[in-house]
Amino acid sequence: SALRRWDEARPEYENALQLGRKAYGPEHRLLVPLLAEYGTFLGRQGDFDAARPLLQQAVHISEIDAGPGKSNDFLEQSLSRLASMEARSGDLAESLDLAARAYGLARHRLGEGAVPTLRLRTLVAYRLLDLGDYAGGASHLQEIVPAMEKTQGPDHAQTLNGRLALLEALLESADTTGVAKELAMARK
Repeated sequence: SALRRWDEARPEYENALQLGRKAYGPEHRLLVPLLAEYGTFLGRQGDFDAARPLLQQAVHISEIDAGPGKSNDFLEQSLSRLASMEARSGDLAESLDLAARAYGLARHRLGEGAVPTLRLRTLVAYRLLDLGDYAGGASHLQEIVPAMEKTQGPDHAQTLNGRLALLEALLESADTTGVAKELAMARK
């Protein structure tokens, strides 16, 4: 039953995309959410070859919409979705580059402590960990976790996930002092 619904979703996405392109043109900003959602859907199904061009088009349209020297949340979100799909496909280096770009745009637009910026920075940290750069990932997470505690609360899922990833990174780096410090902070 669930597989049947997935099979039915694909033609619905195709129809919606065709209608959107016909109504707005091939590079209108209103297509970005549909392209990004459909690309994410296909990526989650493992159809990376079909997902990648949709997500790349979402990035391209968002870049046009943002204009030179400007940033917008569509671009940051499209880059983030493409980064996540690339990670699923196994291209962790490309995923890191895309995540870092999205993070940089959000930092410029919103500031370092804004929740969307922190989430994108977390994505960068996770990619570093995936690539085996535990010290680099830990360095980011040591700043992210306290900021997430402040903005989201200490019991928020993203704060807890960040703290667990930080502990793992510190353990992998054999930084037992850092682990002890983080465990002490978590108990407060």
